[in-house]
Amino acid sequence: MNFKENRLAFLLMLIPLSLSICAFIPHHEEFTTTGDIDSVNKIGTNGHVNFVYVRSGVTKNWYEKLALSFVYDNKINFQPVDKEEVAYEEEAEWREDAINHAIEAAARITHQPVTAFDDTKKRLLAETEIYTGDSFGLMVGLGLIEERTGEDFTKRGAYMIAGTGALEDDQYVGSVGAIREKLLTAQQNNVDYFFIPKDKEWTPPGEISNQEEAERIVQEHRMKLQLVPVDTIDEALAFLRALP
Repeated sequence: MNFKENRLAFLLMLIPLSLSICAFIPHHEEFTTTGDIDSVNKIGTNGHVNFVYVRSGVTKNWYEKLALSFVYDNKINFQPVDKEEVAYEEEAEWREDAINHAIEAAARITHQPVTAFDDTKKRLLAETEIYTGDSFGLMVGLGLIEERTGEDFTKRGAYMIAGTGALEDDQYVGSVGAIREKLLTAQQNNVDYFFIPKDKEWTPPGEISNQEEAERIVQEHRMKLQLVPVDTIDEALAFLRALP
């Protein structure tokens, strides 16, 4: 083997080595992709409605990003994020707030004291540890109402009811993230009615509301599910009780 052949062989060896080094260079991106739906019954309430969750997290390097893109067939959304911004402590607090607000709403609507839900709260906190954020608040509230009143908003399984929305301390339904992925997840699970925040009017100028984004996605993907925008849990309750 002459000098030129040796140099070519050496350069060829450098290519995979260089790619391997580059693949593990620190690079943080937040990702979101479709997830699944769970019944509120699974998390400690005797209800029948469902909430949607997505798969999300943060990649630490290019290799992790490429691997996830391959696993999810590029049906995944990435957003650059600074390492310093990566923190999940707040999301645990949001989860507890969501449960507290759901209990407060259910107590008000069913005319029961909040203390009557003490055991329920402990159960909910224990059963929802695997979830992050507060976007299941609305559906948990509806599930608690089902539990306390004995109602079945799915009409014994005739309807697949799901949704997303944070319950605020004033009982209004707040905006959430990952609307696109949640709707695609709902479509995959044959949801009939999907609750979303009715936030078009109060979303700041220049930003896209959950309501506008959801309407666009439903139209683009020709989804059969019916969007149900609501301001409050009371609106959602009125809609469900009016179903035939």
